[in-house]
Amino acid sequence: MGLSDHKIVELIKNDSGTAYKYLNKRYFPRLKNYVIMNSGTLEDAKDLYQDVLTILYLKIKKEDFILTSELYTFFFGIAKRRWLVRLRDNKKYNVEFD
Repeated sequence: MGLSDHKIVELIKNDSGTAYKYLNKRYFPRLKNYVIMNSGTLEDAKDLYQDVLTILYLKIKKEDFILTSELYTFFFGIAKRRWLVRLRDNKKYNVEFD
């Protein structure tokens, strides 16, 4: 099942579960690998994934939302930023932001 980024955004705006099934299948394995390779656990990855989905949902539901990059890039931008904040807050690493 190959969905375009704009179709996924449209499905999320319409509260379709199809979009979330697609994101879970395509994006969660990559996010899980990223978290585990960066001092996290499977549980950390699951928590982060839920956080990112919530943020993604809230952003997409805004009336003025326009996707200006690939959805994958947008999703992982959110995920990486949130993961770095968690690492910093947990003091696993001294992480600084520009």
